Amino acid sequence: MVQCWVPLCSHISNRETCKFFRFPANYIECKVWAKSVRRADTYPTKNNKICSCHFKDGLRENGPTQFEWNKNSFFSFTSPEKHTKRKKEDSASCSQENESSIIIENSTTTETYVLTPTNSKSDEVEKYFLHKEIEELKKEKLFLKNNPFG
Repeated sequence: MVQCWVPLCSHISNRETCKFFRFPANYIECKVWAKSVRRADTYPTKNNKICSCHFKDGLRENGPTQFEWNKNSFFSFTSPEKHTKRKKEDSASCSQENESSIIIENSTTTETYVLTPTNSKSDEVEKYFLHKEIEELKKEKLFLKNNPFG
């Protein structure tokens, strides 16, 4: 018998018709899932699972996005293909102006698009969990230093 790991979800494998998915083996993807589930009390283990009711169309590859706390929310995202067009500039002047910009030339036209990388949500999640892991390792190191034989 498996119970869904999501707060406010009472789905259990032996009485529900939904599927249950394990957390990804990929460390970063697992952290993204854990962050979206919003459980501050614990971190998922290899035995924790999320029911398919929390995935768009019930597909694992869509990631968990549908929860009790956001079921009435509407998310409007712009398509990644829709970028603001800039006037064509020399790549040298653009590089000097903004060193973190990426220049992509469209092969079908002569237009140049300049995309400025931003911190994505997954980068923030990864940074959060890495800081948390560092703090835990520091505590463990201090404990082992004070108690060399366990």
